[in-house]
Amino acid sequence: MIFALLGGIVSGFAGRKNSLTMAAPLVACGWLMVYSSQNKAMLFFGWVLSNSGTVFQTVSALPYIAETVHPKIRGSLVILPGIFLALGQFFVWFLSYFLSWRMTAFVLIIPPLLLTLMLLLLPETPYWLVSKNRFSSAKKSLEFFRGSHYDVTDELIDIKKHHQSR
Repeated sequence: MIFALLGGIVSGFAGRKNSLTMAAPLVACGWLMVYSSQNKAMLFFGWVLSNSGTVFQTVSALPYIAETVHPKIRGSLVILPGIFLALGQFFVWFLSYFLSWRMTAFVLIIPPLLLTLMLLLLPETPYWLVSKNRFSSAKKSLEFFRGSHYDVTDELIDIKKHHQSR
């Protein structure tokens, strides 16, 4: 619960993308600690670190999706983090059926690192950028997510109006 609150605060201050990017290495470090644990304390601390990072990420993933997808499909896509969290849990269970707990932890280092690399290719959300008065960056972000053929002017005006009404 504390990391959900912290994730929300950091997401608002540093941005949705930066919050996701900061938390992914925590998850990887947690799994690395589980993998290399020599005692119960290391195992427990690694588990706490990986789970805390996952909660931190989940809080930022919902706004990232909601603030980047087209408004017409927004309601359908905000369910994705919950689906992927459930699929991830199934994946861990499936892996651990065939691998030792230590090898499972080692394999689980990979997904957060891949997430970090993929996030480097994506821009920050236009809503967050507008909230920080970075309008030209917000326009570029919208153009990235909508494509170069899409006129983002009206949507950018709507985002500015939404921010001003707060």
